Amino acid sequence: MAKYTRAELEIAEETAAELSDIWSVDEKEVEFDRMIGEGSFGDVWTAQYRDQTVAVKVLKFTEQDCTNEQLQEFKDESELLRSIFHAHIVRFIGTGKTAESKPFIVLEYMEEGSIRKELDDKYGDHPMEIELQVKYALHAAKGIRHLHRINRMHREILKCDNLLVNKAGIVKVADLGCTRIVPKISDENDRSVRGTRAVGTAFFRAPEIFRGEASPSTFTATE
Repeated sequence: MAKYTRAELEIAEETAAELSDIWSVDEKEVEFDRMIGEGSFGDVWTAQYRDQTVAVKVLKFTEQDCTNEQLQEFKDESELLRSIFHAHIVRFIGTGKTAESKPFIVLEYMEEGSIRKELDDKYGDHPMEIELQVKYALHAAKGIRHLHRINRMHREILKCDNLLVNKAGIVKVADLGCTRIVPKISDENDRSVRGTRAVGTAFFRAPEIFRGEASPSTFTATE
């Protein structure tokens, strides 16, 4: 086991604290505008933060009122987003707490909203142009492929509400609270992968999830 001097340990602690401060958002710097999304777990607002429009995902409960599972999912999503820099995954800006001690995540604002919103507002009963369908699908696939490359599986992969569009027409994957770590499939760990608890909107789950099988995508995620 490596041994470190007290000075080295103090430097490491100071570095960790500095890195943590980089992602820390002071609630006083966030000016909330309007709610643009509501869920059972949290609400999404537009806000102004340091001269830019952002999206802020706020938990409905304080840390004290959250279940351990809810709080862990929030922390997992924050840590995952903090580690990802990809053109087709929503950019993470930081985390903080409201004056009421409700944790929140600050993300880049995707001006056009979700693909679901675009389908409802612009197309109704008419199909989206095939060229745009292909473009959006390619963008989403690139984001999902990156998650697979870092051994993550988004368990609501096909849900249009989680695919957001910015003003440049670029699609990015959002809501990474629905992801989990996927180990490389082998005889030893196949059972644990097959036993993954089904989460998210049932209508969008893959058939193999209902059957308790490993998703085909997990077999190639780390190859």
